[in-house]
Order: sequence, then C-alpha cells, then structure tokens
Amino acid sequence: FNSSFRGSRIFTSSTTHTDRDRCVCGFSSIEKMAIVNIEGSGMVGVKGVARRLFGTLETIGVNVVLISQASSEHSITFATSMSQSVAAKVAIEEEFHKELKQNHISTIEVVSPCSIIAAVGDGMHLATGVAGRFFTALGDAKINILAISQGSN
Repeated sequence: FNSSFRGSRIFTSSTTHTDRDRCVCGFSSIEKMAIVNIEGSGMVGVKGVARRLFGTLETIGVNVVLISQASSEHSITFATSMSQSVAAKVAIEEEFHKELKQNHISTIEVVSPCSIIAAVGDGMHLATGVAGRFFTALGDAKINILAISQGSN
C-alpha cells in the first residue's frame, strides 16, 4: 500500500457517511487467491450441503476468505489461497464422491490466480450507487468479476 500514490484518499473520521463520494474510506486487496466453484442441480434444496463443504475444508485446515452462494442454491463459490486450492478440491471431491457419481454435483472448478478486492468504509449500505460505481470502475479497467460477496452493514 502506498498512501502517497496518486488517487489515494484516506479518511480518518469514523463517522458514518451516507454521501456516496465519502462513505468508501479505502480499498483492500489480497493476491494469489483461487476461486472454487461447486455447482449442480442436485444441491438445490438439499440440507447440509454447505455444512459438509465447509466442515470438510475446516478439517483439512483450508482458510476460506470469501463465500458466495447463488440464490437458487445451484452453486456455492468460495475463495482460498492458491496454495490451498488443490487440497480443497481433492477433499471436496472425496466428500461429495457419491453426488459427483450420481451427477447431482456436476462441477468442482478451481480458477486461479485471482485477486480479492474490497471497498472499505462506513455507511456504504445506506448510500445508493456505491456498488454500481465500484463495478463500473472495475469494468472500465477491464477487470472481470468472478464472485460477489457483500456484508449487510
């Protein structure tokens, strides 16, 4: 991080801002990440899939830094370090071998290298258009978005 870099803007106030030009205090990024996507129509409405998935990852010590699930429950995506992604995929394939064999889970895919980029600030959930501005800036820079996760406050 270089705070003197052109375009850096750091606010020291912890006051919540609803002005979309001031609510984002900074950005953080994590490099050398992998996105793991588990997909299949046999996951829809099935209880315990997420518990089994994340329990398996916990058992082998994989650190999950981002989670995104489709509202249809058709897929679960998570991010971990590139160095842990192969072990994660192998463990998931072992845990869900029955579902893979029966084609209830159709794909377990690892995409790497990736980066995680996050906007950080107070009041973003109250400011209309912040996410739109963020995604527009990424699109203008020709950066593709593979997964989205947003906190609720």
